[in-house]
Amino acid sequence: MSEHPASGRIPRKAGVLRSCLLALLCCAVAAALYGQAEERKPRQSDAFWSESQKQTYDEAKAILDRGETLTSRLRRAVEDVCEQLALSLRSGEYVSERGRIHDLLVDMDALAVRGVTKHLLAADAPDEARLYGIVILVSIPEVDQVKESIVNALSDPSPAVRLWAIRGVVKKGYADAGAGVVDLLLDETPEVRLVATQAVADLKVAGAEGHLVSMVERESVRRAPLSQQLAQLQEQLKALEAATEPTEDDAQQISLLNQRIEELSGRVAFINLLIYRVGEALSTLSSGADGLELKGALSDEDLQKVINDLRQKYGSAVS
Repeated sequence: MSEHPASGRIPRKAGVLRSCLLALLCCAVAAALYGQAEERKPRQSDAFWSESQKQTYDEAKAILDRGETLTSRLRRAVEDVCEQLALSLRSGEYVSERGRIHDLLVDMDALAVRGVTKHLLAADAPDEARLYGIVILVSIPEVDQVKESIVNALSDPSPAVRLWAIRGVVKKGYADAGAGVVDLLLDETPEVRLVATQAVADLKVAGAEGHLVSMVERESVRRAPLSQQLAQLQEQLKALEAATEPTEDDAQQISLLNQRIEELSGRVAFINLLIYRVGEALSTLSSGADGLELKGALSDEDLQKVINDLRQKYGSAVS
């Protein structure tokens, strides 16, 4: 009887061993199936289009690279592919692939215009999507739909899109769109005003002088209080640094003052740059010395005298 328990343990051990082997086999099978599934899944870099769409794109690109003409069938097909790419670029699902999708659309040139204007520059498209759209249009060859979309983007709600629209108007030489650029001389965003100032000079937009005068007048009004604040802060800093035994609180105050002075100095410097650019633009448009004084370092009082002279000659776009 004493041998029976020992002999009974042998089958139980064998059962445990079989169970372990079965579990390992199941894991191996599951891993193999998972691997096959992963192989069948599209690579992340290709997830934004199907294999057939990719083949259509590659076929069209190869033909165009050889300088040959696409058949009407293939042209329609690749335009549909570009429309899909535009939709993918608009989607937040493919954020990591946006750079590549952008390049694909640019490489396909005019064939991408329909998709870009329909999906990326639509009124309901996110700001980032519209920015991608205008950058693509500025990069591709000229067709009627490109011009219309770039000019329309001059009034886009996004400052970044407006800025790129101005660059597009200049790059493509849309001199007849000058009126839209002139309006942006009084844009609420300083960077847009700066680009617009250069653009009216590059395009030699007739009648822009009054807007330029209004712009520099507004910049003068913005600069005056900033200059006063800056002077006051510099005086405070000078007094603290002159203390014979500065306290810990003084040191902290000096650090804060330096930060504030740096910030205000940057804003004043940008305004001075805008005024300088207005001077350049006025000189270009008048083919003479008008605006030359704006290119110097002017005090607030001297600047106002120059503005008054310019207003007498050119008027002002605002009352």
